[in-house]
Amino acid sequence: QQSGNKQSRKYWNRTKKRKQVMLQTKVKSEKLEDYLKYHRGVWPEVESGLRKYGIKLLTIYQSKEVKNSLCMFIEMDENLDLSQLGVGSEYRKRPRVGEWETLMDSFFEGGSWNEMQPVYTLTEDTSSNTESPCYTT
Repeated sequence: QQSGNKQSRKYWNRTKKRKQVMLQTKVKSEKLEDYLKYHRGVWPEVESGLRKYGIKLLTIYQSKEVKNSLCMFIEMDENLDLSQLGVGSEYRKRPRVGEWETLMDSFFEGGSWNEMQPVYTLTEDTSSNTESPCYTT
């Protein structure tokens, strides 16, 4: 138990100065298999570019029920704004990166990812509650 708590605190301390973002998109149904295939072998230029510009953790989740619905969780340097990775950015000017990002955008129904806002957060010590519990239904 003790080592688990130490690991949890170590993770929390490591992530304290990081910004967390969740994004959502839908892949065109006919492009889904290609999208998944590309993400089993992400181009190294893309991975190194994301790391260079402050991405510390990036995970894409696929819905089990709605197969073409994706969410992307990102932890990044607190001073990074996602627009710094957008069209015209230094990141996208890197060799192969612009090509990858344009290709990936072409797979999406809306052409891009949509940023989500947090509704509730629970940690081992606290939560984001700002009101008293509401027990009425």
